[in-house]
Amino acid sequence: MQDEIFIDTVIKSSSEFADSIGINSVVAQIYALLYVSPSVLSLDEISEKLHLSKSTVSQNIRILEGWDAVKNTFVKGSRKDYYEVNHDIMGIILTRLKRGLSNRLSKAEKNLNEMVNLITTVKDTARKKFYQKRLEKLREIYQKILTLAIMIPDKM
Repeated sequence: MQDEIFIDTVIKSSSEFADSIGINSVVAQIYALLYVSPSVLSLDEISEKLHLSKSTVSQNIRILEGWDAVKNTFVKGSRKDYYEVNHDIMGIILTRLKRGLSNRLSKAEKNLNEMVNLITTVKDTARKKFYQKRLEKLREIYQKILTLAIMIPDKM
């Protein structure tokens, strides 16, 4: 019984934290369950313990696999899918952070370049200079964030 209380608390806390930082709470629940499980779990077991449908668990497992947070594991004598967790939480977080920033920075750079091109169409010289100064500030911010993103280590 004490194990169940502990596991439920870990799952609930992980879900709440994930939700507060914009991560799917079901993904966090599945990861937390696998993290505190002493052995691999099947899709059925995960579904049963979290009171979720197998399709919901399956969809969210795919997300975790994409993050390299869990992997499918073979269990001799069974045809079910079993999963084990990657215990390197910090590595997963750093990878997700770097990927997320990289994607957002690529989009920001594209948008900044588009704005630079649009400024050339502004006829009013004073307005054009004003816009150029504002874009220079945005580029400075972009460069600082890019520098920070590059400094994020792959491992800790």
